Amino acid sequence: MASCPVKLSLWRGIAGFSLLAASFVVFPQTPLGFVALMLGALYFFKGCPACWVNGLYEAVKLKKKNAAPPQTHT
Repeated sequence: MASCPVKLSLWRGIAGFSLLAASFVVFPQTPLGFVALMLGALYFFKGCPACWVNGLYEAVKLKKKNAAPPQTHT
């Protein structure tokens, strides 16, 4: 999942956690809304929240690797 840019991954996380929180707020009123919001959160996380965290870690690691200056051998 490291092909995803870091900013996009962060926005996906914000959307996923927002939907996750909203799903627990609406659960007492409408269980069907809970399911719909949970499915939306899973879509933005591209799986579970732990998968999203792992993808974010890989994206940050890849960005740092690509941003490192080339080493010169003397």
